[in-house]
Amino acid sequence: MPSSTYTTDGSTPTARSPIYAAAIPVATTTTIKAMATASGKTDSAVASATYTLQAGTPVISPAAGTYATAQSVTLTSATPGAAIHYTTDGSTPTSASPTYTAAIALPVGAAAATNIKAIALATGFADSAVASAAYVINLPQAATPTFSPGAGTCTLAQSVIISSTTTGAVIYYTADGSAPTTASPLYAGAVPVAASKTLKAIATATGYGTSSVGTAAYVIAGGSGIDFLTVCGGFLDKQVSLMTTCLHANPDFITGLFGSLQSFCRDTQEEIAAGLITYNATQGTACASAVQALTCADLAAVGGVTAPAACDAALVGTVNTGGACYSSGDCKTGYCTWDYSTTATCPGTCQPFVLLGGYCSTSPCAEGLACDGPVGTPVCRTESPVGGACPCQSSLWCDTAGGGAGVCKAPLPLGASCTTGSGDHLAASPICKALLADGATCNPSFSGMDCASG
Repeated sequence: MPSSTYTTDGSTPTARSPIYAAAIPVATTTTIKAMATASGKTDSAVASATYTLQAGTPVISPAAGTYATAQSVTLTSATPGAAIHYTTDGSTPTSASPTYTAAIALPVGAAAATNIKAIALATGFADSAVASAAYVINLPQAATPTFSPGAGTCTLAQSVIISSTTTGAVIYYTADGSAPTTASPLYAGAVPVAASKTLKAIATATGYGTSSVGTAAYVIAGGSGIDFLTVCGGFLDKQVSLMTTCLHANPDFITGLFGSLQSFCRDTQEEIAAGLITYNATQGTACASAVQALTCADLAAVGGVTAPAACDAALVGTVNTGGACYSSGDCKTGYCTWDYSTTATCPGTCQPFVLLGGYCSTSPCAEGLACDGPVGTPVCRTESPVGGACPCQSSLWCDTAGGGAGVCKAPLPLGASCTTGSGDHLAASPICKALLADGATCNPSFSGMDCASG
């Protein structure tokens, strides 16, 4: 009977080659050669057929088109083990093109059209056809940053706040007039402008395209010094820094403790704008320097630090006695009744301070005097220096251990006994000690407010 033999490796078949008995599976590119043989006959000529298998053309997802949300493109091939190579500039991919390993994030913006092309390569397969898909991602643009105060000519240094109305926007800015990018400084707080300069900023946000560039040019001319809000904010920051560094207090607690100072800063700025208070920027600069020089030794127990004397001259009230006021800072002299009377209507009126010997149950004493005496009938008395009878000057403490009105004394140095007053209940005589470091064992009682530090 006749039979056929064949090969699948391209070699010439012989009588010893496999005998064809069933369909030959072809899984890769293959050349099949075959010949027929029969008893008493000469072998037939060799027949040949080459079967080329091509890798599956990559599938690109999502489909090409214009989108209003961010997109990431995935590439797949039906050929197991196939490596996919791609380009994003519209050029034809080759085996030297980037290999696909993860979803491709598409750039955003009408000018950032992306044309992805891909091929699949696999051992034993011919290269696939080239797949192609073009995309445009038109996200809504983040709101252009704005500046407060706005651009213009100023006689004082400014603290410029940059903002965007887009929720969750992140702002990047430059202060040298150059175009900002996401590699520019990240905006984290008011930008000080002490000399003429141009600020530029962009905003970015998830789900939005980068904003247009916001620009504000500032000219600082004819004046010197730091604006009030910068000085006032610096004083608050110093309070928090000292309390957390020197007393190891919780920063959030301290910030809340001095929350009224933030209100004071805003309210005073409004009174300056209304002409009720005059702000001297030169004195303000001196005040800021004095505030930065404060140390742990300047802390007044848990009450924080008192504003340095250099700050007193920075704000001067313009309202005469009897004039309408919103705070005592508005008054040229004296105090504002709005500050002290719970029944007063806003605004109050400027009134003179109570003088030495005057009744001070409802009105404050003049500078250098303290309200002291029996409950219900206190009078303004002179604040005494060291050795004098209490009340004492603000930097001193009143030692009542001997009974009576007490004696004014200077803060005690480290190592001195601070068992003062008849009400002391500690088992051992306490002494003034330095503040403990983080992690050290501490006694929860808080005594020794009469110590110079620690």
